[in-house]
Amino acid sequence: MEVAVAEEDPLSRIERTAKDTIARYQRFRAGTDGLTATATSPDNAVEVTVTPAGALRDLKLHPKARQYPLDKLAATILAATAAATAAASASYTDRAEEFLGPKLAGQVRAGLPQQLWKERP
Repeated sequence: MEVAVAEEDPLSRIERTAKDTIARYQRFRAGTDGLTATATSPDNAVEVTVTPAGALRDLKLHPKARQYPLDKLAATILAATAAATAAASASYTDRAEEFLGPKLAGQVRAGLPQQLWKERP
């Protein structure tokens, strides 16, 4: 005996899809609000915390940083900021996968820097 399954009308399907998308987006936003990452220079002189967009949230200069010439200190801060931004962006993209889907998240991830720390001369 076959059981007939009622076909969902197009408007109901659109409404259900929209509600599902909104719920996934809300979970994504809740999981990424306040997301930051921290990177420390290899010699522990500089520590930065940034958002996935690279906005600086905290900068700590440890005693060793006092020994740096200003150009090296600036380069070290920039390198740490780049490393922290790459890490925060990767974490953001990982969390966005449920909302974006694996294919689009993979494309975004492919555009992120692969090396999280590169010491500058």
